[in-house]
Amino acid sequence: AHLQARGIRLGTAAPDGNCAQRAAKCSTTTISQAEANQCDANAHSWIRCDRQRIVDRITSSGVACKLGGITLPQVREALGLPYDAHEAELLLAPFRKVGHWNDTGSA
Repeated sequence: AHLQARGIRLGTAAPDGNCAQRAAKCSTTTISQAEANQCDANAHSWIRCDRQRIVDRITSSGVACKLGGITLPQVREALGLPYDAHEAELLLAPFRKVGHWNDTGSA
């Protein structure tokens, strides 16, 4: 009920190794239920762009939250990633690939 009050709803997503990313966007109505289940070039394009943006952000330097003053190295450390941006980039490089979770057998 608390999540629904914040506009978050339960949805499904195509099980193609990108389902967590799709489901998160669908649950916050960033994409529709139909879009969460599409496995076409358009869907893979926005998934690829999102993945690039997310990894670029996590592996950059600076402040993650202007209000809290949390640095991105601190975020990496809290996520169990290397503090060093280059080391984190090497570790996160596979996440840039669309369908990454299928390749790991985790989807």
